[in-house]
Amino acid sequence: ALHVAVTALDSLANAEQMVLAMIASGRADLNAQSKGGCTALMMAIKPHQSLTVVKALLKAKADPNIASEVK
Repeated sequence: ALHVAVTALDSLANAEQMVLAMIASGRADLNAQSKGGCTALMMAIKPHQSLTVVKALLKAKADPNIASEVK
């Protein structure tokens, strides 16, 4: 669910608040990978996403060292 919310950051008005609430809940798997191997952090750093979400993911201990399976 966190992946879906992060990918909606550029299209939904309340997506950032939704993502931040998911992170704050402590129940979201911050390091879960999509079928292509991307984490929510990888998705959040793409252009036109949210620096606030990137900072929140890192503060909540999302692992920035996970490698994508896509080569």
